[in-house]
Amino acid sequence: MKKKILIFNIIFILFLLIGITANSAEQQITIDEQVLVDENGIKIKATKYGESFDLDSPYIALELINNTDYDLTISLNRTSVNGIMFQDASLYKTIAAQTTDKATINFMSFLLEDVGITTIGEVETSFKIIGEGKDAPNFETDIVKIRTSAYTNLVQSYDDSGEIIFDENGIRLIKKDLSITEFVTGQDFYIDNTSGKRIQIIATENKVNDTLIDSTITFPAIEVDKKANYTLSFMKDDLDKTGVDKIESISSHFAFYDADTQEMLIEKVVTFKQESQGMITALNLKDELAYSDEYIQVKASNMQIDNLGITTLDLAIKNMCNETITYSGGKIQVNGKEISGSVGAFGNPDFLVEIKSDEEHLTVLRIKRDSLAEQGITEISSIALELGIFVGYSKTYDAIINIPFDDASSVSTSVATNLSNVADEYIANTYIIRNTSKLSVLYELKNINDETISLRGTLNFKDADGNVIDTKEDFIDYMSPNCYNFMIFSTTESAEKVSLSLTPSIFTDKIASLSYDVDDSLENILKVKVTNNSDNISSNTVLTVIFAKNGKINGYSRGLSGKKIIDINPHDSLESTISDMPYDDYRIYLTGVVK
Repeated sequence: MKKKILIFNIIFILFLLIGITANSAEQQITIDEQVLVDENGIKIKATKYGESFDLDSPYIALELINNTDYDLTISLNRTSVNGIMFQDASLYKTIAAQTTDKATINFMSFLLEDVGITTIGEVETSFKIIGEGKDAPNFETDIVKIRTSAYTNLVQSYDDSGEIIFDENGIRLIKKDLSITEFVTGQDFYIDNTSGKRIQIIATENKVNDTLIDSTITFPAIEVDKKANYTLSFMKDDLDKTGVDKIESISSHFAFYDADTQEMLIEKVVTFKQESQGMITALNLKDELAYSDEYIQVKASNMQIDNLGITTLDLAIKNMCNETITYSGGKIQVNGKEISGSVGAFGNPDFLVEIKSDEEHLTVLRIKRDSLAEQGITEISSIALELGIFVGYSKTYDAIINIPFDDASSVSTSVATNLSNVADEYIANTYIIRNTSKLSVLYELKNINDETISLRGTLNFKDADGNVIDTKEDFIDYMSPNCYNFMIFSTTESAEKVSLSLTPSIFTDKIASLSYDVDDSLENILKVKVTNNSDNISSNTVLTVIFAKNGKINGYSRGLSGKKIIDINPHDSLESTISDMPYDDYRIYLTGVVK
């Protein structure tokens, strides 16, 4: 009997293993090797579908064959995934004359998820070919289709819920949510194009609460039988200038054109009315000191729920020390439950605000109604905020701010020192930035040692098969205990995987006395002046500026006076001007050693 049971168990386990293997095979997404383009001496073949776990990016591998006598640059246009327009697929590759090379079309997972795509079934795109030379090829291909093995059984859902604003001539426009950040307010909308034509949308005469906002917005063309998710956006500064504090309606003159012939199809004034959602109630707030220590003082006041259902709380954060400090957002708890859907700095460690000595920064905490509803919160009885406090260039501690309500018995001013003795955990955050010509990997690193250290880093960029295709190095001259800084590695190769190695050593030199002044008065331009305040040369001086837009890292700059690493003479100053960089926040790192 025991033998029969044993045999049965073995057979059962084998069936399970076979089933698991079969399911794994079914979940493996592939594509058939296929020629996508073969014209004018240029051939483009799709060879493989893969998932890059290091870069959180599905990709389609390509083979590019250039049989012309000209160097060519190849990029994408008119791209859609599963029937949804997707402008964020990336390919930019330069291929030399008479050569064959590899490249990849990359799709960041979080951007796919933003438009409701979890599995890629079909990609449609055209390729733009630009040659270098008078008689070089310059053209755009027809749209090609790439279908994965998931296509046959894939059912792509489209979120067309919401108020139908209009549905005419095969163009359907549906109102979605109002999206609000610290700097931008936008009306999301969904377009379904069954008109039989490529359509281009241009929005003019944009108004908020019947107040004209001077802006013209042109949206990317929507292909035939495709859907699109777009946002009609307004800068907070523009709203403030016109006195708009609560949004009751947004209207715009929408012009729909045939993108191929420029024929006007529809002209219509579209109005998005905003319904009041003020369903959250809150206990009365004490207008008094919420937190105080040797570095900061925080006062809270004026708590209310606006007509969009967003809970707002005014905060005054004052620098109490003799040095410039920077604070970053951290966790938010409402009624003891962590809330993820805040707007602006709070809840976002990448959002940094600098406050000079004895100055006060006024800001507003905004919590979305949906975030409270997800936690079942209908009445707010307590709010706790975490702020990361940076003094100089090092994160000093996390301050826990408990907002006082009338029924609160006490106010906590506890401080978490956030020390760590784990010697091999240097990476605090990783950021991936792709643009048309290169891939950059940014590592925010923390010195978790008790000693000031120097840190050398080597990053291997790899292809989809794990082969090293490029290697880059970076260094940080010194990091004090618990200090943060960035290493930046960039490549023009089509990398799919990366591996980082770090070599720390005890820092034995003397740190240069450096300071900086910032001019951020001009849009998309930042000027930084660095001064050596010591009687010695500041050697190996490195200025790194990390830029953020809408709470996300979107770019960086490294260098002074056109050099990445430079010496500064005693009591001398050098300047760096960074232009054409959209940002609403930035973080500055500065290092130099005495020579």
